[in-house]
Amino acid sequence: MNSLQRVSRLCEALGLSYRVVGDAVLVQFRWPAVSVVIRAREFTVTLERPCGVVLRSALSDAIREANRLNAQLLPLGAFWVRERDRLLSFTLPLVAPLGLTAEQLDIGLAAVVLNPYQHCFAPFFEEPAGPLECEVWWEAAS
Repeated sequence: MNSLQRVSRLCEALGLSYRVVGDAVLVQFRWPAVSVVIRAREFTVTLERPCGVVLRSALSDAIREANRLNAQLLPLGAFWVRERDRLLSFTLPLVAPLGLTAEQLDIGLAAVVLNPYQHCFAPFFEEPAGPLECEVWWEAAS
């Protein structure tokens, strides 16, 4: 069984709404209405939550705020802005050399979905990311 299949089985065991798209698993939550992209490679699983599209005029400010939060407040994970489409995301890598467990995935998803610092970017958003928008942006970027 490969890493992606393992992640799919864990999502199933946790009762999550998900689907495999290409080399990733897309998990959708109803509350809060967000999506998380999960990529699995060998011993590393990366959880990515698209947060929203940044205004063109606020791009440098959003990048500066992401750098500040990453450097000063976030012990794990990072905010980043993909400049080509101005998508702000939060990414959390999970290292699981013995194989990812359902508990690790559950805690990781909670950390990504309920990130307390996302509100810092509200003034910079053109629009916040919802589940459908996330899927469109993510598939276009793949």
